[in-house]
This record gives sequence, C-alpha cells and structure tokens, in this order.
Amino acid sequence: MNMTLVRLLSLGLKLSQRRPQRASLRLSEATAALEDRRMLAGDSDDQISEARFLGDLSATRIVSGPSVTSKDVDMFSFTVSTGQRVTFDIDRPRGRLDSVIRLFSADGTQLNINDDGAAPGEPASLESYLDVTFVAGGTYYMGVSGYSNWSYSAITGAGDIRASTGRYTLTLTPQDVLPPAAHTLYLNFDGASMSNSQLLSWAGSDWSGSVSSYLDPEEDGITVGRFFDGYASRSTIIAGIMANLQADLAIYGIAVEQTSGLAVTGTGSTTIFFGDHNMTGIPHVACDIDYNNNNQTDIAFVLEEDWGNAADIITALSDVALHEAGHTYGLFHVNSTVSSVIYSETMGLRYSTSESEWLRDTLYMDQTFSEYLNHGGGRGSQNSHQTMLQNFGLATPNPLPEPYMSPELLREIFITDEHMPHDHDHDHGADGDDSQFIPLLMVSSNSGTNAAFDLVSSQTEGKRRSFWS
Repeated sequence: MNMTLVRLLSLGLKLSQRRPQRASLRLSEATAALEDRRMLAGDSDDQISEARFLGDLSATRIVSGPSVTSKDVDMFSFTVSTGQRVTFDIDRPRGRLDSVIRLFSADGTQLNINDDGAAPGEPASLESYLDVTFVAGGTYYMGVSGYSNWSYSAITGAGDIRASTGRYTLTLTPQDVLPPAAHTLYLNFDGASMSNSQLLSWAGSDWSGSVSSYLDPEEDGITVGRFFDGYASRSTIIAGIMANLQADLAIYGIAVEQTSGLAVTGTGSTTIFFGDHNMTGIPHVACDIDYNNNNQTDIAFVLEEDWGNAADIITALSDVALHEAGHTYGLFHVNSTVSSVIYSETMGLRYSTSESEWLRDTLYMDQTFSEYLNHGGGRGSQNSHQTMLQNFGLATPNPLPEPYMSPELLREIFITDEHMPHDHDHDHGADGDDSQFIPLLMVSSNSGTNAAFDLVSSQTEGKRRSFWS
C-alpha cells in the first residue's frame, strides 16, 4: 500500500542519422510542447479549490472514464465521519497509465500516498490502492496523477511534471465506521504509590526485568504525584488528553477511561499514570514492548510538560501518552522523517525531529517506517496502524517470534533516547505564565549513540532542573 519513492524512470532515446527519425523526434517534441501549453491553460481541477466534490461517503462512489494526460492532476473532494474507514482503488479500463494517488487534508498537507498498491484479490500491477481510517471527520481531498508526478502543490497546482498518461476508474468504498469497544486504556491523573512487590506482581514473567533494571532498581516502590496539581486548567487538560486518545484509539476498539488508585490488573489492559514521579533519571516510560499484545497487565508513566498553555500541553502529552501506550500494545520506535518530510507518526515523532516540531496531532499511521536504531529488536520496519489492527483482532493476525529484549536493552530503549523538552520539576502558576516555562538545555553524551543519558543538575533561580541529552 505504500509506494517506493526511490525509483528511476529511464527514458532512453537512441537517435540515428536518418532524416525521417529526426523529423519524427521533432514532431514528438512539438506535440509534447503543445500538450504542455494546453495543460497549463486548461487543467481546471488540479488543486483543492477546484476539486470535484463526490459527496459524503455513506455509499460507494465510482468515478469512471476520466484520463490523466501529461502534467495532469485530477483533484476530488469528499466527506467522511470520525473513525470511518474508506478504500480508494484505481483501475485501468485500458491503456498504460501508471497511476499515483495522494490523500490531502483541507490545508494541503499530504496524509498518504500510493503508487503500485494492489487491492485485495487483485494481482500486482501499476494501479494504485489505499485503505485509510480517518481519525477525524471532515472534508478530504484525493489527487490522481501519473507516476513521478507526485510533488505538485495541492493548494496551487504548481509543481506538475510530465508523467504517465491514460484512462482510469476511481472507486471509493466506505467500510465499517468503528469496531465495538472490546478493550480499555485506563488513565490515572490523581497520583498513586505502588510498592516493589506490587510492581513485581503486576509484571509476572512478562516484564519483571524492567522493574529491577529501570523502574524500581532501589526496590523502594514508585510514587506518582497528582497531575498538574493546582494548575488552573487542570481539568481542561485532562479532558483534552482523554478526548484525543479516544479519537485515536476508537478505531482499534479501545475505550479510554479515567481511573484512580493502582493499576487495573489481569485483564490485558494498560494503565498510564500521569504526573511527576520519584524514579531517578526516568522520563516518560513504559514497562515493556508487548510484542503481539499478550501481557496480562501493562503500565506506563507520563511526566508533566509545561508548554505554557493548556492547548499545547494537551497536544504534546496526548502524543506522549499515545506513544507510551503504543509500547504496551507491541509497537517500537521508528524513523518518521523520510526524505526531509516529517510524518505525524507517534512512534517516531520525538525520535525523528527537533523540539520545534513536537506540537503535532500524531497517530498510528498506515505507513511503513524503518526501525529506529535497534529499538525493535532488529525487526527492520513497522506499520503501526496495521500492527494495531492485527494485535487487537481487527485484521488477520501475524504473530512473530518475540525478540529477546534484555533488561539492559529495554533500559536503553526507554531511557537513552527519550526526549524531554521542558523542566518537569516545577511550580504551577497561572496558565501561560512564562516564568514557569524553562526551555530544555540539550547536552551531549560522551558514551556513544546507545549510551545512557547524562543527567546534569543545576540551580536556576532556586529551582532544580534536569537536563537530558
């Protein structure tokens, strides 16, 4: 379903010395130039403002008979509901079109792209296919073009290049809206104290090594404070995080509930504890990468990050919580910046970009990304969305042998490269009070790429700050 962006299109012309061939070549060039001028003057549907509206996708829509010519782009718009799944299938009734389809949001951001994707039951071909679940309802846009013409602007139509041509049929088919909620993610914002024996009891044989390696090596338990205690917008932040997570997880049949006290155990569920904790040198963290999602109990921890206002805190910590939950659902870190394009993949955002890019609405994307360092135990690549569907019984399971992850390797994965942007040992003032906002100073480790973070402490205006590389 995901196109290979590195492909060479070789057009070799061997010109002989015979006059008829030179004349034929000049005629071909003249015809192409005339076609290009015609396209520049007459391509009236190559941008979002000119898109052909197909209506809401409550029923299958078929666009039959159009053709792509040279620098042509055909832009279509449609509306979907939250959580709706839609398939987009290009077929060639005849001709040699090598198609490309691109999915855009209303602001022209590319959300997905496909070149040679075969629909279920179809053989491999040069046709295109996408299977998309829309986290948010609204109006979206689909651009159809020829192979290699995939860098045009959806807003202005600029950037077209000469590409494959031919006729096509586009079929947009709505699928199930949302599966029933069969699983629960529990969120604790009220603080908790858990003993070492409780942690080991929850871990069982699944992640007891994590307890001794990095969660509680001192064996004195973990204490989590009340999340943003005393912060004026505390309830707004909590509601926003819960709403974002529910929107992201509903498509996998996961309900999001607020809880208090200790972890919910023995049900295959994850409990995330929000708030500053007493774990030495530990940032946001999960207990395990639960490959194949078969642990009986999982926990994770999300620290406070003060981004200066409630809206940005909600965005940032929704991403962090989705990321840590993803580990407990079997997902590992990936590189989500590809050819300088930043994708909003929650399992890679903070590992692939600078802090200035972290305020993004992320999700488990239906796109394959390469493994970050060795954080997947050498699995090589991951499609988070498809893995989630498989691990929650919504697609054909593809269980793989779980790679051995030593406690030391898990410590490196969860701690070494975790990115913390702001002071998380702070007082809570009024919303937007910049005096509470202390930018993170990045320092370098001298121990190599996979070494543990260097922790540096300093005193600034009487406050203790922790800096992470």
